[in-house]
Amino acid sequence: MEAGQKSFSLLELFRMGGVFMWPLLFFSVATITIALERAVFHGGTMAHWTIRTSYL
Repeated sequence: MEAGQKSFSLLELFRMGGVFMWPLLFFSVATITIALERAVFHGGTMAHWTIRTSYL
């Protein structure tokens, strides 16, 4: 790190972001949760799908 630069922890950066960080955190956690749920419970159901070349 160069002289004169201050490093911030993740919590400090979150606090500096203010009120707008809470919706970002919420939707990030929700997105990751939905993606994991779909990967775990629906992961094998799309294996038989094929691309229709007639549309290309």
